[in-house]
Amino acid sequence: MTEILFLLLSAGLAVDALVRVNMTKKIYDRTSYNVKAMGEFLKQKYIKDYTFGSGYDFNEGLSDYFNTQYYGTIQIGTPPQTFKVLFDTGSSNLWVPCVGCPYDNLACQNHQQFGTNQEYCTNDQQGFACAMQEPGDTFVNSIFDGILGMAWDSIATDDIPQPMDQIFANQELCPEALFAFWLNRNLSNNIVGGEMTLCGIDPAHYKGSIVWEPLISENYWRIKLRGIAVNGQPIIDGPVDAIADTGTSLIAGPPEAVQMIQQAIGASETGEIDCSTIPYLPLIAFTIGGSEMILGGSNYVIQSILGEFVVGSFVGGEGRSSENARFIQANQINPQWREALTANIDWAR
Repeated sequence: MTEILFLLLSAGLAVDALVRVNMTKKIYDRTSYNVKAMGEFLKQKYIKDYTFGSGYDFNEGLSDYFNTQYYGTIQIGTPPQTFKVLFDTGSSNLWVPCVGCPYDNLACQNHQQFGTNQEYCTNDQQGFACAMQEPGDTFVNSIFDGILGMAWDSIATDDIPQPMDQIFANQELCPEALFAFWLNRNLSNNIVGGEMTLCGIDPAHYKGSIVWEPLISENYWRIKLRGIAVNGQPIIDGPVDAIADTGTSLIAGPPEAVQMIQQAIGASETGEIDCSTIPYLPLIAFTIGGSEMILGGSNYVIQSILGEFVVGSFVGGEGRSSENARFIQANQINPQWREALTANIDWAR
């Protein structure tokens, strides 16, 4: 049975026994519009046949979605070609822009492109997508070039093997089939934004005991969320499906539950909160595997760069998720739950 675990986070030093990928953080200005557009993008990702709500320009909304980015560097092929990628547990394909994409496609032209020549080769057991067209403005302003999906083969486009499969298949080089994320809480630009480790866990990056939670299916990293409470008052009582997605920046859930959370934390109809109330915001507890993961106000709000406003990190999604998950939990890119916790995923357990 494959399992996912969550750990309390603390800063730490490197351990030489692990395979490490440093991540860089890039911050963009945040506006109320941008945060709402991020919510629209999240609904589009998980709700079948969902279309962007009125008042949100499709292109601008997606462009603004990448307001804060964590990315790392990988190499593809021989000779190696280097790309910055977003590590995304909410998808299962590796893709990068390709040489030869249209000149007027800014999203492609603004990034490193994969090129082939007679000396180039890849392992025939590991495929990837070479994007000739990136529609709209989705990735025009993103710092990373492409995405490395880390979910399961069952949701991979065209049945292309998930990149982690080949890494974890080599038990001599990778005796522990797991990966872990640590995100740096320092909000400065262009610093070491965190670290992804493969084939092991760095104990210097966390404190406290490990909480294991079995996966309930092998598509997304799907677990049972046992409950949510605000200052001890239940919002969700009883197990519901939840997805851990490092490529998403908000926490999504049923509209009625999200509305109750927003009301409990004193958010306006647009989701905004008075900055001066952050130290006094109620505690929100997520129960996973019998343990409560408790967040203070600073962990579940998004603050503008100028400190003019804060917005709650929750978004309600109308309609039915294509995978029937009730909550989509993030984050790899904003200072909410993922920076209060680090997730470590055991591929084989």
